[in-house]
Amino acid sequence: MGKVHGSLTRAGKVRKQTPVVEKKERPRKLVVGRAKKRKQYQKKYAILLPDAGAARKKFKPNKQQVK
Repeated sequence: MGKVHGSLTRAGKVRKQTPVVEKKERPRKLVVGRAKKRKQYQKKYAILLPDAGAARKKFKPNKQQVK
């Protein structure tokens, strides 16, 4: 058999060389996943459709029952 990906004496070399960086203190937790995509969409397209929110409020499915 031939050599396979270097010797084990060099295992973990890169990780040992990298400096340890402390975590940043953040005032709020970061938005991730579905919520992040929603925020991106709102930022990009909500500016183009300023009255989209008003249209949504106008046509409620149970509007007759509210009165």
